[in-house]
Amino acid sequence: MALRVLNGHADGVQSVAFSPDGATLASGSEDGTLRTWDTPSGRALGVLRGHTLAVRSVAFSPDGAFLASGSEDMTVRTWDANEGNPLAVLPGHGGIILSVVFSPDGSLIASGAGDSTARTWDARTGKALLVLQGHAGAIFSVAFSPDGSLIASGSWDQSVRMWSATTGALLKVLEGHSYSVCGVAFSPNGVLMASCSDDGTMRTWDAETGKTLLKIKGNNGSVQAVAFSPDGSLIASSSKDCTVRLWDSRCALHARREMMALLLAGLPRNAGGAAHAFLAQDGPRDLCKRIFEYLLPR
Repeated sequence: MALRVLNGHADGVQSVAFSPDGATLASGSEDGTLRTWDTPSGRALGVLRGHTLAVRSVAFSPDGAFLASGSEDMTVRTWDANEGNPLAVLPGHGGIILSVVFSPDGSLIASGAGDSTARTWDARTGKALLVLQGHAGAIFSVAFSPDGSLIASGSWDQSVRMWSATTGALLKVLEGHSYSVCGVAFSPNGVLMASCSDDGTMRTWDAETGKTLLKIKGNNGSVQAVAFSPDGSLIASSSKDCTVRLWDSRCALHARREMMALLLAGLPRNAGGAAHAFLAQDGPRDLCKRIFEYLLPR
């Protein structure tokens, strides 16, 4: 049951974000505006005008003092979250902005766009810093690792890429999805990375090695977004099958531990009956993935 209905936008709402303290909600709309709302009461706080086309992504800074927005007008904008005043316009992308996010310390903004690039910006000055090039299609989602050292990007080209947030160097290409990657997220401890795709699956990855841990099926349509709970115990996925699903992230952590143990031990004879059964069929490379796909509820 809905607790509040917040009316005011004149067109579809594309993105919402809570402030870190949960007191304020920001929304970005196809009407070209951002709006801020008092969470407890639902009272409208402000209308932030400046974009000339639909706002596709909004994000609060970690201290809640600033907002970033990405728009189909190909700009990123920053705002004073308390007063609603515009601060900076960040031009440079050659396509619509599909994702914006602040770094954990609030010093950087990363953006992903339809021009196949991700960019980073100084959050305080608006200065352009890095251009991350390598994807062969639109970037739908970007995320910082919890320590701020990595940026993950998910793209139309079916891949996830990991970049250095400091130098912009491409560190890893994570392949496995068979259609566009719609969302990426790091676990709060930075050990896992999750991605979701138009192929109807969610995947979990070892954030250090880039290896696939689990391929999770369950949704009956494109999986549009993925997020970890604050304590990292759950992964949420949203799908065009009209469902939100919650998954136990411990399966991925167990898979990571098993994969490392089996690799270190050279697949010992006492690895277990299920392991031997899957090993005979698939070989070591797919062993852990198959074991945990087998254990996951259908």
